[in-house]
Amino acid sequence: MTENESVRSRGGAAPFGYMWRDGCLEIDEKEAPVRRLIFDLFLRHRRKRTVAKMLNDLGYRTRSGADFSDMAIDRLLRDTTAKGFRNEVGIQVNVDPIVGLDIWERANRLLSVREGKQPANTFAGRTRCSCGGAMNIPSKSNKYVCSTCRFKIPQEDLEYIFASQIESLTFGGHRVGERWALLSDVNKRLIVEHQHLSNVRNPVPKPGTNPIPIPKIHLT
Repeated sequence: MTENESVRSRGGAAPFGYMWRDGCLEIDEKEAPVRRLIFDLFLRHRRKRTVAKMLNDLGYRTRSGADFSDMAIDRLLRDTTAKGFRNEVGIQVNVDPIVGLDIWERANRLLSVREGKQPANTFAGRTRCSCGGAMNIPSKSNKYVCSTCRFKIPQEDLEYIFASQIESLTFGGHRVGERWALLSDVNKRLIVEHQHLSNVRNPVPKPGTNPIPIPKIHLT
């Protein structure tokens, strides 16, 4: 076995977006754009299943020719090779990054935020269905449910719509639309209350604004 073959065998199969050349990992120009697209779509839509569906609908497939799954998206987002290094037998090996460090860290912070706990009722007392019923999150659920007609909407979808509506608002020196997923539950609630007070004081939209409509629900 040559030295290069030894390096390759220790490293295993090349990660998606890379290829082996002379025992070293190099960016695969056919796969790398898809890997970048995965990060871009996830930061925009914040849902692994949505990213997988969009890729499949666009005609992209995994290296084996299979459809992308949410588990595959999760693995590709977490893999450190994309940001420029990988571990081989306990040794950190630097490679050419596919995405910038900031993009990789933003995606992985978002993954961490989305894991585990029961979602906070960020819009408690401020969300009503178009039928007039109050909407809240039942125990052991991640969806807002109308108390009258039982219409449901996932918490993450409602947050995405709300953040899109106020994306130009700044909080802590950053635009809310870009940082919403990284905010604490307390800070999210503060922003919701701030917007509620603004709506009470200024019920008529300012000229030139074009707020994104929330389907079937509205914030009070």
